[in-house]
This record gives sequence, C-alpha cells and structure tokens, in this order.
Amino acid sequence: MKYPLLYLLLALLITASCSSREEKILKLERQMAESPTVERSRKLVGLYEDELENPEGSEKRFVTAPVQPLIQAYVRHANAFPSDMQYTPEYLYKAAQLQLDSKMYIPARNNFMRIVSTYPESDYAPRSLYRVAQMTKDRFGDMEGATLFYQTLIEGYPESEYTDSARTVADGNETLEALMLDYGDRLYLDTARTMINREMARRLTDAMEMYVVAHPDAPNADRQLYAAFEMSQSFNDPQRSLQLLNKLLRRYPESQETATALFMKAFLYEERLDNLDSARVTYETYLARFPDHALTESARFNLKNIGRSKEEVLDELIRNRTEQ
Repeated sequence: MKYPLLYLLLALLITASCSSREEKILKLERQMAESPTVERSRKLVGLYEDELENPEGSEKRFVTAPVQPLIQAYVRHANAFPSDMQYTPEYLYKAAQLQLDSKMYIPARNNFMRIVSTYPESDYAPRSLYRVAQMTKDRFGDMEGATLFYQTLIEGYPESEYTDSARTVADGNETLEALMLDYGDRLYLDTARTMINREMARRLTDAMEMYVVAHPDAPNADRQLYAAFEMSQSFNDPQRSLQLLNKLLRRYPESQETATALFMKAFLYEERLDNLDSARVTYETYLARFPDHALTESARFNLKNIGRSKEEVLDELIRNRTEQ
C-alpha cells in the first residue's frame, strides 16, 4: 500500500466522526426525554437527516435503516410542538413523503391529512391535498374519494401549482356543497332512515371538514365542523371526533358552538377515551368559561363523579332520595 499512514488516519477520522454523531444523537435523545425543547428537537432531526443523506462509514447516499428513526423524529416534533409553524408542517410533510416512498401508505395519508386539517394555511397544505388525492385514486382505487380532495384543492387553493393538475382529473361540476348533498342522500341504508351507511358517514364527515378547509370564512364554517363531529360519532372513531372538536375550538374560539364543543370534548375524554385526567381538566375549563350554559349542571355532576362506576353513582342517588 502506497500511503498506509494516510489511509489509517482517514479510517480513524471516519470512526471518530461516526462515534461523535452517535453520541450527539444519544445525548439529545436523553435530553428530549427529560426536558424537550424546540431547539433540541430541531437539532436531533438535523442529525437524523444527516445520517439519512450521508451515513457515516459508508459511501452510500441513501440507506434504509435511518428512515424510521427520522420519521419518528419528525412526528415526535410535530406532537410535542404543534405551534411551531416554521417547522412542524414541513416535518410532517417530510415524514409523510418518506412513508410514501417506503410504501407505508396509511401512515403517509394520515400525516398528509394532518397537515391539511391542522395547518391549512401552510404552503405544505395544497401539495399534501394533492398527494392524498393521488394516493386515494391510484393506491386505494377510490376515484370518488379522490374527487373530494381534488375539489378541495380547486376551491381552497385556486392559485396553487397543483390546481391545474387537479382540474384535469376532477369533474368541475362536483362542488364540495354538491358532494356533501350527494353523500347525505346516500347516508342511510333503508328508506326508514334508521340504518346508517358508515362508509358514507365517513365520506360526509370528510366532506364537511374539507368544506371548512376550502372556505374557512364561510358564515356556517363553525357549524359545519360541529356537524362533522356529530357525524363522526356514527362510525365509532373517538380520535377522529376529538380531532374535529379540537379544530373547532382552535379555529373558531368565539363560535356559538364553542361551549357545547368543550363539554363534548370532556365527555369524549371521559367516556370514549378513558382519559380521566384530561376529562377533569376540560370539565373544569368548561365550568370556568361557561358557568351559566345549558350543560353546566351536567358538567358539575360528571366532574363530581368522574372515575366512579355507574353503580356507585346510582347507589348514591338512591340513598340521597331515600334520606330526603
């Protein structure tokens, strides 16, 4: 070998660099577990991005192994810092794109939709809508479902670079309002209107939310979101119901639906999600903000008896009536 010392030094430098990056990742992971901050999270994401693009000790530009930790770092940042408007929509988009590239279609769709629902004013919203529409059509074979997302892109983001492509696929006559009416007409499985088609209920829920994405300043936007929440109750998806309530409370804090939405959020935590701590806090928030609302007495009763079985509550009510 002509330059043995040089090669030895290079090998040592690569090993030291690899060790340095790994140590930095481990250190930041520990710090994030103990005391998460936006800055630490961003640094950690940056290290994982470096590892994906240029893994130490290898000449390859892309390897599969670092993909999952990077996706987790992106999503963890989004979960921990949802108000980080500078990076959270970008990180969610990158996570979704990596999942899509890795053929993880359901998680990819969920993260794209999370951007559309939570960050509709982000630059990543229209491209996420387009990705969801493409996936729904090409991967899931659901052109009817794809039309909803193409139409949301057309109505909500008419100047987007993706809108012309959406117009070539979607039927321009199917407005979001027309789609909602169509789904409503097909909501029931029987003429007596007693049996709900759960798949159509999902479509109608999505359509009502997408209407608000496209028309956030419409006079009935807040009511549409609450109606979407009510419809979501029919197909037993409490996380979806919670997401819609949170969106209503965040986007339209002065809405006439706010008080009822806050009560229903507490009730959802208590009865459907078994998260009693969050239920207690939400009931207390509701009572502090709306002491004279129609549901106030119900909130006081629920808060007083939170965590108790229905049998215990019923026994106490019977005893109280007997003593009176």
